Amino acid sequence: MSSQRSKPAASARRGTRSLLRHHTPGHDQKRRDYEFQRQDAPTDGNVFNNREFIYGVWARVNAGFGLWQLAYGSKAPLTVENYEAARAAMTSVRGDNGRKMGVSPTILVVPDELDGAGRRVVNNTTRVVTVGEPPDERSVAIANEWAGSAELVVSSYL
Repeated sequence: MSSQRSKPAASARRGTRSLLRHHTPGHDQKRRDYEFQRQDAPTDGNVFNNREFIYGVWARVNAGFGLWQLAYGSKAPLTVENYEAARAAMTSVRGDNGRKMGVSPTILVVPDELDGAGRRVVNNTTRVVTVGEPPDERSVAIANEWAGSAELVVSSYL
């Protein structure tokens, strides 16, 4: 049972192997008809104890991404440069009519072994770059322009 207060189940966040994703609502396979549920009777515990009225939908669906344009897979190392290239590839996708589709990636999905790299790319506010030529090379901390650009989802199924 799903209500307005619940978070999506972990299984709803899993999907096919990809680097970046953009979610389009409504792309799901209905396995059972949607059934409206309510807890608003004076004798319901939540109403009696808290004066809280809960409404939701009981359903069983298989949700996923229905358009290939909404996912980008890569076997390249997960670096800021490759992340930027993947985002650029997704945002430049054009439809059959030649117009941009307006894809805006919001999720970075990585396997367990890329958890740290994913956090560095989308969560850290700074990153370290090397400047100069040998022997005068040095590391410098700069702002991470991609911090907060996507939600990180780590999946054991990739």
